[in-house]
Amino acid sequence: MVIIAMVILLLLVPPNYSYSAGSEVNAFQLNAMAQSLLQYIVTNPGNPPIGA
Repeated sequence: MVIIAMVILLLLVPPNYSYSAGSEVNAFQLNAMAQSLLQYIVTNPGNPPIGA
């Protein structure tokens, strides 16, 4: 009886480990934005510019 209840419970609970393609695209967009921001931080002379 307990085993049957556990099987029914597992079938009724939606799986949270599945991911959609949208989350993968979002991860790529975040990675590209982070790369761009890091490039800006490294190459920007600052305010006021260094050596001014």
